[in-house]
Amino acid sequence: MLVSTHLSYLLKQLQQNPSSGWVLATVVSKFRSSYRQPGAMMLVDPDGQSFGLVSGGCLEADIRLNARKVLASGKPKCVLYDSTDEGSVAAELGLGCNGRVEILVQPVMEAQRKVLFELSQRMEAGQDSYLLQCIESEASEDLNVLYLLDDLAQPISKPADSELPKINDKDGSKHQVIHEGSKRWSLNRHNRAARLWVIGGGEDAQPLVRLAASMNWDITLIDHRPAFAREADFPQVKRVIRQTPGGFDQVIDADAAIIMSHNLELDAAWLASLKDSKTLRYIGLLGPNERKREVLDLAEIDPDSDIQGLLRGPMGFDIGGDSPESVALSTIAQCHQALFKESEL
Repeated sequence: MLVSTHLSYLLKQLQQNPSSGWVLATVVSKFRSSYRQPGAMMLVDPDGQSFGLVSGGCLEADIRLNARKVLASGKPKCVLYDSTDEGSVAAELGLGCNGRVEILVQPVMEAQRKVLFELSQRMEAGQDSYLLQCIESEASEDLNVLYLLDDLAQPISKPADSELPKINDKDGSKHQVIHEGSKRWSLNRHNRAARLWVIGGGEDAQPLVRLAASMNWDITLIDHRPAFAREADFPQVKRVIRQTPGGFDQVIDADAAIIMSHNLELDAAWLASLKDSKTLRYIGLLGPNERKREVLDLAEIDPDSDIQGLLRGPMGFDIGGDSPESVALSTIAQCHQALFKESEL
């Protein structure tokens, strides 16, 4: 299961400014309702500027204050915000989620920076990872440990004398709080960016690509026609492929594909090429129901095939409006739901 995150953006800020004095704030546990889920991160730079959100905006100023205190003392701390308690700091700050959230605030030293850089490299390489943090211990220095684990929750690197908690790698959830002895740990999964293939590089694809790129999705654009998919019009895409469906002989390794070439035969040929993909969880097809039936007939898609269950055509939610921006909003929202929606926590 993918996890929607802007972590890659935050880590880039840290890489671009390698000076000391950074502080990392992480949501490590929650009770009842909260705006952000465990694993959400916020970075505070040496000048006090913050990147990312750990709430809906109501806690960030207080987190920055705590970041200065942590930086001055060199000691990490867990801060509890409880909006169910009328006399609490959270209530005074206006936290309106009627829940409780715990945030670990820790200085980013060389060891933590190394772990975060390695996490960034793994995400760029399309690898899933876990971050393990100690959030309660008799020794306050334990709260500044940060361990990177692979997609099977196995340590990638750790000091020889460190003892990590037993992790239930069969749990399957994106967040675990682990109690072991006098210590409490938070385990959060951080996955690679969602991989989106946009098939058809017309002008109406531009707002769709911009919206997907604003969420740091990994975007591939496909169109063999010279007047389409010009790099200058799509600076946000990671790659542009200029091949016809007949000349494309690789399996599309993507989480989602959106077909919008405005050509019936091309759309059908590209849809047929998606049949062998094992990773797709959403396929959007531009155009009305009648056109979808024509595309399916031309693509010779079996009515009982798995691809039928992934296909959304007309693509997008019915939100009204027919502008490229409206279509982009409704389609990316529908795609996002297919990729990221999990059961209620």
